[in-house]
Amino acid sequence: MALVLVMGLYGCGGDSSKETANPYKGYYAGVYSNSSVSGAWSFTVNSGGNITGIAEDNVYSYALTGSAEPDGKVSVTGAAGEAANAAVRRSFVSDLGDVVISFDFEIDSGSITGVWERSDNQSGSSNGLKIGGEGTAPANSAPQISGTPMTGITTGGSYFFVPNKFDADNDTLIFNILNKPDWAEFDDSTGALSGTPESAGISSGITITVSDGNGGFDSLPPFSITVEAANTPPVIFGTPQTSITAGSAYSFTPAASDADMDSLVFDIAGKPSWLDFSTATGNLSGTPTNADTGTTGSIVISVTDGRSDPVSLAPFTVTVNFLNSPPSISGTPSASVSAVEAVYSFLPAASDPDAHNLTFSIQNMPDWASFSTTTGALTGSPKKNDAGVYEGVVISVSDGHGGTDSLDGFSITVTAKVIKTGQTADYVDYDDSYYSKGLEMGYSRTGNIVTDNITGLMWQDDAEAVSITEDWFTAPAYCEALELDNHTDWRLPNILELESLVDFGRYSLALNPVFQNAASEPYWTTGDNAVENSFGWSVRFQDGGSNYSVNASDKSALKNIRCVRGKEMGKGVFTRDADNETVTDSVTLLMWQDDAEAGSLTYGWSAALIYCEALELGGYADWRMPNIKELKSIVDYERGDQSIDPAFEHTANTYYWSSTTFALDSQGAWFINFYDGNDRNYVKTHIYNIRCVRDAD
Repeated sequence: MALVLVMGLYGCGGDSSKETANPYKGYYAGVYSNSSVSGAWSFTVNSGGNITGIAEDNVYSYALTGSAEPDGKVSVTGAAGEAANAAVRRSFVSDLGDVVISFDFEIDSGSITGVWERSDNQSGSSNGLKIGGEGTAPANSAPQISGTPMTGITTGGSYFFVPNKFDADNDTLIFNILNKPDWAEFDDSTGALSGTPESAGISSGITITVSDGNGGFDSLPPFSITVEAANTPPVIFGTPQTSITAGSAYSFTPAASDADMDSLVFDIAGKPSWLDFSTATGNLSGTPTNADTGTTGSIVISVTDGRSDPVSLAPFTVTVNFLNSPPSISGTPSASVSAVEAVYSFLPAASDPDAHNLTFSIQNMPDWASFSTTTGALTGSPKKNDAGVYEGVVISVSDGHGGTDSLDGFSITVTAKVIKTGQTADYVDYDDSYYSKGLEMGYSRTGNIVTDNITGLMWQDDAEAVSITEDWFTAPAYCEALELDNHTDWRLPNILELESLVDFGRYSLALNPVFQNAASEPYWTTGDNAVENSFGWSVRFQDGGSNYSVNASDKSALKNIRCVRGKEMGKGVFTRDADNETVTDSVTLLMWQDDAEAGSLTYGWSAALIYCEALELGGYADWRMPNIKELKSIVDYERGDQSIDPAFEHTANTYYWSSTTFALDSQGAWFINFYDGNDRNYVKTHIYNIRCVRDAD
């Protein structure tokens, strides 16, 4: 719809006296708009201040009349009608109603601004320019716009439409759009409408207009864009059973879903005759007989949503095995074994009615064990670092003809006593050496490696074990890069592992002589101090102290390194008996006092030994004071401000005696500070807390 303004249609009006007086004589053109209306206007002001003109928007055309006052105030009104339609060569419905538009302008230095209001409650702003000074419309050809916009698209698709445009005067054209979709962008210099919708819906009444700034105007007919949801094909997955014995029920249902919630229909190709198939669920089921023995190949299950090509599972086969009498297996595996002290051994009983050769298999076999597929024997000699519970062990037998049988799943608990402290000197009754509790230390050396025969750990013992120093942050990288005696899987030890080497029966150095390269200064561990995270845990072999301090164990300090390889040593597993006020470690099989006195009672070292000997708690009277390694076994170095497992309810944030005497000075004994897990030694006359221990039944 091109707007061609021909002012001669309306005359110039007014009397001659005004025509010589009005200072605003001339031809004016401009635009008006709001969020749903876009239009253009033009009019002439004659010498008498009388106005005639025309306006056109995306709905109506109007014949304009009005006046310009000497002070620059301009009032213009217009009614939609046949005359206006004819002037701009547009065709409207005959019933235009009584739509009237009015403009109020102010003219200032050739520009004209103001507001407009239409009788159907539309209103907005308007502006324009003085185009000619003679009060007659300059020759102007209205722009023309055409094109057929795309009216449908699916979500995720790219929408793009640019209207065709033409202007005989080669004027600069300005495009506008009404009711633009939220997902679209509009270019007012080209009229391009583009975007990618993400959700379905309909945008209606979209109107693209163009004006040339000289009163020329055109628009495309209003159009709509319908966004349809893009179809997502269904998905199907699942692993069909590929072997079954005659007489057994077969059933497989694939999992399928459709993002658009479309109804799904299943299909199958290559279905064995003994199977039934559901097109509603995809279930494939049936019970074969011995007559169905054999393999059916290239079975394909597919699904469709009715809007896309079917999608399928990978082709599969189903083998029907001849029905035979299965073997049987029986036996009661041992549920526990003591690390180092015992060998685990279990041999199941198995038989087959058809005298087939039997083959055994195992699931979840402990890594310290070995298994015979010929006899089903499960054997092994766990080390201390193998302590823990190994669950879900299942031993099965097969006759090679589809017949199988399995034992019920069982668990094996590997317990591990603490390693002895190394103290053999007999100081007083009831002390460390009096009871001599724990596993004997045992080491062997090959090349530059010392193997701990109790934990199974292998330790670096070359010249660098006494010469290389790193800070806490770089020490792990050194171990990871270490290549020693054909091994490359070295790591920095945790604090439990490194302190297990301490021999409290020795001093300077408190380390077995099998180690030929040892420094008296501390060695780094992976331990991060829970009380002060700028400190790390280290072990000092000068006299056996494992400690951290501001000067000695700041993480930036340089310390020695001794790398290790093998299964990592873990913590105990603690359970509290509230009735007996005890805590039992299922790994070390130690039972600990945990009544109110364990958190409050204090004695000198000698009196503490006597207290534990006389203690009766939980129906037990065989209590004793723990040695230093037993006491260390309940320290939780990952906790601060009490460094002990939360199963313990009575713990003071202070020092607890051990029964181990300081080898360098028998006037002192070892203790642990359960505030942070640090150990020290001090004179035996000092008063510290006590927590007694006994061997669990």
